Amino acid sequence: MNTTNWKDIGELIGIAAIVASLIFVGLQMRQSQRIAIGEGYLTLLSSHVEIRSDITDHVSVWTRGAAGDELSEEDAAVFKILVGQINDARVMTYLQVSELRGSDNAKFVVDGFAAFLYHNPGARRVWVAREESFIRNRELLVPDGQYSDGVSPSFWMDLVTTEIAVLEQANLPIDKDYAGF
Repeated sequence: MNTTNWKDIGELIGIAAIVASLIFVGLQMRQSQRIAIGEGYLTLLSSHVEIRSDITDHVSVWTRGAAGDELSEEDAAVFKILVGQINDARVMTYLQVSELRGSDNAKFVVDGFAAFLYHNPGARRVWVAREESFIRNRELLVPDGQYSDGVSPSFWMDLVTTEIAVLEQANLPIDKDYAGF
């Protein structure tokens, strides 16, 4: 063999080694991504379990508050916290699913939360007040509307209220036993 053949063989081996290492890195990145996605879903599940536990700890407050009954100041504070926890968990779930699968695939999160609020008028009243307060404060703090994250402060409220309007238009009866969120 002459030196040109050895050189060509060496180059081919080098190229093959580079391609193999790139394939390995790609597979490793894919595995790391799957692990991160799984950990993210596990964190969301843990959050939902914690919320359900908090509701169980305050079941009387939850039942009366969700139905829209009058609550003492102390019970109203607990109920607001519970509704806030549910909202925050749903927003995070929506953002995670949107990031991983696209906003069209995350619509089920909005739909489920809208149905929860539709069937629980007390929770809806607290949620609307909380969101409106958040939007007012955000608009005061960023009067020119130039949000660094590029997201309107009302994006979540807009998504959810649109779906609630669909349920209202269907004139569905309120299911007092609707527990999903």
